[in-house]
Amino acid sequence: MRKEHYLVIGLGIVLVFALYFFGVTKKSAKEPAAIERQNTFTDYEALQFQKIPEADANRIKELKRALTLQPNFENTLSLSEAWEAIGNYPLGAYYFYKSSELNEENTDWQRTGDKLYNSYKNYSDTLITDNLLTFALASYEKAIKSADEDIDLKMKLAEVYVESPEPMKGILMLRGIVDSIPDYIPAIMRLGRLSLQTGQFDKAQERFERVLEIDPVNTEAMYFLALTNEGLGNIDQAIRLMEACKNLVQIPEFSQEVDAYINRLKK
Repeated sequence: MRKEHYLVIGLGIVLVFALYFFGVTKKSAKEPAAIERQNTFTDYEALQFQKIPEADANRIKELKRALTLQPNFENTLSLSEAWEAIGNYPLGAYYFYKSSELNEENTDWQRTGDKLYNSYKNYSDTLITDNLLTFALASYEKAIKSADEDIDLKMKLAEVYVESPEPMKGILMLRGIVDSIPDYIPAIMRLGRLSLQTGQFDKAQERFERVLEIDPVNTEAMYFLALTNEGLGNIDQAIRLMEACKNLVQIPEFSQEVDAYINRLKK
């Protein structure tokens, strides 16, 4: 395959993620022990006090003093809400996790994991992303102990493992989901995207075509199948699929990117 093909595929994946999907590829999380040596939430929080307005900093410091005096669920949750209120969702998620630990019997660990993983996916500060992923993984693991048949939860846990130092564990979970529910599109799509990203175009083609058998107007599958066909050298098919996807989506910015992509393929 030409070097240019790899470049176009990479650009296409970035585009579709930015437009439609919440997944952002980040570096894998480190082992928990390494995280503590390199950058803790406490270290990160200290840096944030230097960046926020003085009034906000003073209010949060008061809440931290209250937490020191009474390290209970209510005070920890108040600190979580205070950080979220000023837009620092990573620290809000972290203190939500700490409040969950203090409310063990009534904790919604899936919601805790959601807060941490959403912060991981949407927060670009690499000082803290590893920690967020590690704590999200711990939360979902706790959640699945009491809801091991929850398919959405299994999918979330698999997604986190894919991003972790144990990606194969996530891939095996995804395969298990598809084995038990052959028409479960989110898992098939995730496996297809992983195949595409690793250059396994035959596997990617099989998976995206399977999605289109289940849902013929699935634009996500259509888009990625176009990229896959480019990787396989089926340029005419890639163009046809991308045109069909553009016609279904009908978003001007997306159409412009698709047109640029098709023009590159035709050169």
